[in-house]
Amino acid sequence: IAAFLAVFLLSGITAAYAIRGFSSLNDQVVAIVDGEVQNVIAAENLQAAQLRIKGSIREHFINTDPAAMLRIEDDLAEARKAQKAALDQLNSLDLEEEDRRLLETYVSLREKISQVNNDALEFSKKNDIDSAVRIVLDPEIVALQAERERLIDVFLDRQIAHLGQYKGRAAADVSEAKRMLVMLIVLAGIVGLGAASWMIVSISRGLRKALDLSKRVADGDLSETAEVSGRDEITALLESANALV
Repeated sequence: IAAFLAVFLLSGITAAYAIRGFSSLNDQVVAIVDGEVQNVIAAENLQAAQLRIKGSIREHFINTDPAAMLRIEDDLAEARKAQKAALDQLNSLDLEEEDRRLLETYVSLREKISQVNNDALEFSKKNDIDSAVRIVLDPEIVALQAERERLIDVFLDRQIAHLGQYKGRAAADVSEAKRMLVMLIVLAGIVGLGAASWMIVSISRGLRKALDLSKRVADGDLSETAEVSGRDEITALLESANALV
């Protein structure tokens, strides 16, 4: 009975460990999807919106058709909305302190550059392309543009790195869960095999004692009884045989 209880206990531990392990893995996957993946997506959207704004402004400079310029201005407005939406999403997410600092610096540069772009667009609307180009190609503005692009690249790289770290930890936890599960299954199998072997030996010994006693009784030897121990069916059989002596 004790052996069977040990097997059942190990089986329960194995099942409980498997449930806990897979629950933990599920929580990690949810955290990756809800956190790190969303960070990467928002950072990529921010980068895409930034490139879209830059392209729209350049296209505005080289167009003189009023209808085309209005279409470009609409596209620019949509790109700025997408940029702001990406920033709002990033601000609402759980970011590390360094990531938050990068984002705040990016927002500060964005405000300065947006004002410069607005001034340049006003000149472009008047077909004063020289003044528009002169504003955006000012060395200080060019440096700000380069720094802003560097910031978003660094920020995106960091989010991808964070995602890789989460994936690595999840993969390590999967390997550990598998290893522990296999160990528990093997241990349960060893205990179960040991219990089965002990039962077979116990039954064989009991039956052999009963058989030997029956032979002695059949031969007329009533001087000895079988040694009895335990509380199972074999014990009951031996006690019945002893009662015949």
